[in-house]
Amino acid sequence: MCACGKQVTYGYYQRECNDCRWKKDKAEESAKEAERFEKATKIPEAEYAGEMVYCGDSYYESIEEAIDQFLEGQEPEYVWACKNQRIPRIDLEDVTCNLLDNMWEDAEISDLNGVDELSAALDAFNEANKSINVWFPDYSTAVLTGKGLPS
Repeated sequence: MCACGKQVTYGYYQRECNDCRWKKDKAEESAKEAERFEKATKIPEAEYAGEMVYCGDSYYESIEEAIDQFLEGQEPEYVWACKNQRIPRIDLEDVTCNLLDNMWEDAEISDLNGVDELSAALDAFNEANKSINVWFPDYSTAVLTGKGLPS
């Protein structure tokens, strides 16, 4: 039985009902978001020159696109800037490390054949994929939208 008096329906969550667990999770998420916002550098929308923004749980190509997802009067006060971290480069050492770990005890890269060809293939792969964007929220920068703020 939950502290609120409702029946607990899942054995995994033995202390809280679904509603209380959802409220607790939502409160924790809101507190974390408030802490991030408090620590972040705040910049006006007009000063943001980035390519993407993050709002809620989605990425948008512009601040306006993010704001358009909300009903009038419910627009967010801010969105998060984004960082483009690009696709990680594949390194020869990373590729061969696992292989060597699963060989004999003193195995070295010099024990392998085709290492130069593999290195060239990895270089070609990295070059072919360098234009792939991998976006992440930049929680150090909040872009103030001017929406939802009192006039």
